[in-house]
Amino acid sequence: MKRLISSPRVASFWSFVVLLIALCVPGASLVSGSAAARATSTASRASVAKIDASTRKTTTKAVKKTLKKVSPPCRFGGAAKTQRCIAAGPSCRGLPKIKNAALRKRLTTLCKGPRGSIPRNVTISGTPVISGVQAGGSSPGSPAVGGTDPGTGAPSTKVHPAGRRNYWGSAIDRGVYGLEEPSLDPADLRGFETFETHAGKGMSIAHWYEGWYRDGVPVAFPLARMEAVRRHGSIPMISWYPKEHSAPEVNQPAFALSAITAGRYDDMIRAYAIDAKAWGKPLFLRFAPEMNGYWNSWSEKVNGNTVGSFVPMWRHVHDIFIRAGAMNVTWVWSPNIEYSVDQTPMAALYPGDRYVDWTALDGYNWGRHPGQRDFGFNAFDVLFEPSYQLVTAISPSKPLMIAETGSSEFGGSKAAWISDAISHQIPTYYPAIRAFVWLNLRRELEDWAIETSPSAQSAFARAIASPLYAPNEFDDIEGGPIKPLG
Repeated sequence: MKRLISSPRVASFWSFVVLLIALCVPGASLVSGSAAARATSTASRASVAKIDASTRKTTTKAVKKTLKKVSPPCRFGGAAKTQRCIAAGPSCRGLPKIKNAALRKRLTTLCKGPRGSIPRNVTISGTPVISGVQAGGSSPGSPAVGGTDPGTGAPSTKVHPAGRRNYWGSAIDRGVYGLEEPSLDPADLRGFETFETHAGKGMSIAHWYEGWYRDGVPVAFPLARMEAVRRHGSIPMISWYPKEHSAPEVNQPAFALSAITAGRYDDMIRAYAIDAKAWGKPLFLRFAPEMNGYWNSWSEKVNGNTVGSFVPMWRHVHDIFIRAGAMNVTWVWSPNIEYSVDQTPMAALYPGDRYVDWTALDGYNWGRHPGQRDFGFNAFDVLFEPSYQLVTAISPSKPLMIAETGSSEFGGSKAAWISDAISHQIPTYYPAIRAFVWLNLRRELEDWAIETSPSAQSAFARAIASPLYAPNEFDDIEGGPIKPLG
């Protein structure tokens, strides 16, 4: 899709069209096919990207006209519209015929592809995968969560071969356990250890967040915590925010992308990189995550930033680390899942394979919390499938991690959501996913913690007990960048 994504405007539109089609094919919202079906679907999507440039303008108009006629609307004007579209389960039969022959042929191919023929209401071993959880929390008749072989109806063959292992971990809200946040002692791992006790397994990744500055003072490389995490057998992952930690999330003009690229913070960045090199052990650095959104100061659509300014900033910071010799740092590029046309297209924000070691995705099942608008109760596949296809197309050679995820209790079974995501979806349909990181947070509107109910905690413990997910056994890991497990 490189040629098609040559401009942000075109990229945004076609990313949106691909996402629309993925959701509007019957059965495609929550049910993935076998590996062969997935490959066929990907090839079909790729065919859309090959529309000749001479007809692209006409095609764009035709698609927009078509989308306006879809009932209910699938035009992605926001999360609410998206969820209404999913809930109603529109099919390609509802798309009126269009005059553009090339587009009509490609849409017909997608509508008749194997994803559209996958059986609904899938069961595994006679039990619904997620009882009562349907697309967007929809009415009966929508596809249940799960996956079967589209030809036989039997459970699909797992794409993760026997013996393969993935990293797993969590970021911890210490307040869930009545501990001060942040910890006054950087080496205090009680939050991580309590979570591990409840999950029944040690984590291979310990994840936390740091801004560049706190109260106007540069935040130094966290040596004490790094050492504590390594002794524990986990690999550190820092979400490193180019911002003042104590200031508002978005409006921080001192940290505009252009200011960072121009060198305003080079001394601070260099000092951090030198300390990382001196420590010498492998770590994940999840730098400037969710850059494709509009809620962070480093996003191109806010804070006075301009289109095309993110990639030069990333490369500038990365190169300071390389010149400092910090080769033990593993660079994680972590966009949010795409769900709105208000987001910046992922492809326009990718720094290039030379500057990235792992790709990642963040996404949450917000559910139907009574304190906020209804986002719908969405299964893992609904949330991640379209963006997974985009990321693996942008950088097919890189391992991918789920860097943040969680599920609400409101609107469906959180326990079933967890079981389906960890035990079924990831092992069965997502071979590029080589790490899974939960966000164990519990706040007024964000009930992600596994401890929100006994059933959710038990489901998480059962799922993560799988040998696919490696425990905390990495106290002697060396080198870098960090490679996927065998």
